[in-house]
Amino acid sequence: MHADTPRSLTPDHARRTAVLVAACGLCAACGLASEQAPGAALGAVVAAGDGGVSDVAGSDVGSDVGDAVDTGARPADEADGGALDVSPPDTNAPDTNAPDTGQPDTAAADTGPPCGGACAAGEICVSGKCKNPKCTLPPLPNGPDVNKISRLGLRPEGVGCDLDKDGQPDNVYGKIVGIYAAANDAIQDDIDSGDLVLFLSPEPWKSDGAPFAIDLLMGDIDPPSAGCDPTVAGDCKYRVSKGSYAYSWSPGLCPPVARFTPATVLGGQLFAGGTKQVFFVDVPLIGINLNTKITSARIVGEVGTSPGFKGLVDGSICGVVLVADLEKSIDSLPPNVLAATGFGPATLKSLILGVLKPDQDTDADGKPDAISIALRVDSFPAGVVGWVQ
Repeated sequence: MHADTPRSLTPDHARRTAVLVAACGLCAACGLASEQAPGAALGAVVAAGDGGVSDVAGSDVGSDVGDAVDTGARPADEADGGALDVSPPDTNAPDTNAPDTGQPDTAAADTGPPCGGACAAGEICVSGKCKNPKCTLPPLPNGPDVNKISRLGLRPEGVGCDLDKDGQPDNVYGKIVGIYAAANDAIQDDIDSGDLVLFLSPEPWKSDGAPFAIDLLMGDIDPPSAGCDPTVAGDCKYRVSKGSYAYSWSPGLCPPVARFTPATVLGGQLFAGGTKQVFFVDVPLIGINLNTKITSARIVGEVGTSPGFKGLVDGSICGVVLVADLEKSIDSLPPNVLAATGFGPATLKSLILGVLKPDQDTDADGKPDAISIALRVDSFPAGVVGWVQ
């Protein structure tokens, strides 16, 4: 048995955790162009006389048209007729006034979605501009060794991987199981309904101890399979999302967003990743789902000795959550989400770290700077028939 094979000290419990395998956000920001401020217009009006007759007098002989000093505040006014240029009837002229926000919302610069959805086939929108990546998608991963994840969720404390080689399983995040008994329910419901489809795709599968890679991909149920049962192996056909791959401006194949490498199978035990792998999981904490970055991620579990990948049974995805990354996630919470907790960022950090105490030292300075975590993962072979369009 591999040294990182999960050891079970307490019974497994059902819990809720939502996993986000890869998140790639591309958005365009729209801003309002700032024009002349009211103070500047006011200064132009009262800075000098108007042909000897002051604009602040009760009567303004002559027209303001053509007056070099008084053209800013009311450039379209044919005649002033004695009205003051700085009076309330003339407050809608500055573009900083709420009724006059400048660019109409239907203008090209404010279309809402990135690039307005107008990119040509094969292009993607980056910072509001359509670009054509130089990399190409790999062949469709539709071989017999592609597996669909059929179970995923936080393991309870005492079940996980021995990350620090002390002979004991490490999984501080498993304490959530004892606090929130339904922690895994939502994500498992999504998997069972087909709303969440994740694949383990080996490149290629090897059971002789030789190294290979396993890609973690996203997808959905192929529309002609609507009504199938995603919990039963072979009952559904699936598609792979092109968003599972990272667009690159370099020639070659687009790399997967999440890849566990090196992967090896020895004596029917799978071990993949462990150093550079990173993925994200939404963990329920203090009434919210906190997007959590897991580093040094690895997949371990029993796969058997058959030539192909027939499924992962009671496997684990293990890793650590750096305290610095956890604090960044809290700092990045939207104000409305933070308000729902009833706490400020500092208090929220103190509460969470008071329960999930760091237990892993990743920089070898003798001080724990990360929190161990373990998820249970099971899989079975899945038939992939195409790409998500």
